[in-house]
Amino acid sequence: EEATFALGRLEGGAAVAAEGLVAEPAVHMPVHNGLLATPGGLVAAWAAVPPEVYFEANENREIVVARPTEDGVTTTRVTTTDGPSLWPALATDGDDLVLAWAELDGADGTRGTWTVWTARSADDGASWSEPVQVPSEGEAMMPALAVADGQVLLAYTEIDGAAHTLWLAGLDSEGAAGFTQRLG
Repeated sequence: EEATFALGRLEGGAAVAAEGLVAEPAVHMPVHNGLLATPGGLVAAWAAVPPEVYFEANENREIVVARPTEDGVTTTRVTTTDGPSLWPALATDGDDLVLAWAELDGADGTRGTWTVWTARSADDGASWSEPVQVPSEGEAMMPALAVADGQVLLAYTEIDGAAHTLWLAGLDSEGAAGFTQRLG
């Protein structure tokens, strides 16, 4: 079964549809906050799951980014871990695209630990830097990105037992957390 996605580009403030993207057969988890308008067009990120493992333990969920190209739409797999990756978020600081997501270790199906990761792209999503793990004291998940005064900010939920805490991190030019602050 094929999954079809249509991306577009903004021209003069109007949305213009690009050629449709027919992804490899896979189930695609909904976009969390992984849709971003760039000067080159709309860029989308989602968690791709091959259908043959959809109902198995948390395996093979990879983050995929789609971007418009001269030939239509191109997809790039950003994560290549054995454990699942979920909740992609995209932002731009004006120069680079920034991607954040959560990964679960424990690829053998055992319960692992969720961690938040970031990567940057200087070529509108064609290639990505090596992922950088955001430090956390507990399990970290559900990242969201924003930009304020050129600073990329990352909010994420940290779970320690039954306690859920919201954290804010300022990312440096390499994608590492320059500071972290507990918000509540």
